[in-house]
Amino acid sequence: MDRAQINRLEMFQSANEYLDSHTEVWNGIPIIGAYKNELSSLIATIKDLNKAGDSDRVIFESSLRMLKKSVSDKMDILDDTMEAYAEDIEDEFLRRKAANTSTDYFGLSNDAFESKVKTIISLLESNVEGMKPYGMTQVQIDDAKLTFNDFQVKCGNTRTYQVSHSSTSTNTNELFTEADRYISRLDKVLKRFRRSNPTFYMGYLASRQVIEQ
Repeated sequence: MDRAQINRLEMFQSANEYLDSHTEVWNGIPIIGAYKNELSSLIATIKDLNKAGDSDRVIFESSLRMLKKSVSDKMDILDDTMEAYAEDIEDEFLRRKAANTSTDYFGLSNDAFESKVKTIISLLESNVEGMKPYGMTQVQIDDAKLTFNDFQVKCGNTRTYQVSHSSTSTNTNELFTEADRYISRLDKVLKRFRRSNPTFYMGYLASRQVIEQ
């Protein structure tokens, strides 16, 4: 990658991280999740393709603590939905498994954290059809998976989940073009927050700025 591409990649990651830290704002709008998941996958693919060639360059990275907090917050939201569903169908086992807070996740050792997240994601996917009337979608689960993958990579482990996405390209320039397309789509759908949540919207716009280095 050249310096201009590295700057753009850092912008993609900054916007993605900003959305990660405000999941509760947009989580109920599936198309935002779908576009964000595509962008997350493209970021990971670009980084994997260019890992060797850019080993001497510093590219924006989320801290391990930040990634763990993001996964914890996302799992908390998903667990709340599953807990409500379990109560309605009177499944006490599922209700107890879903009775977790963000703090419960975040306070675990990294190994216990990985184990718990994988267990709950399995339960979520086993019950996603039943939870659709509660607003649960596979897109939401995939979003948590992608952030969890980033956490695992940061820990030096292999990604657990292969989340399908539309890109089949292995060309860096083409991947950047696709990433530009998805972040432009995010720009359009996030405009709905200009009046309803201007603080969130202005923060997103700030995260979208390319910083020239």
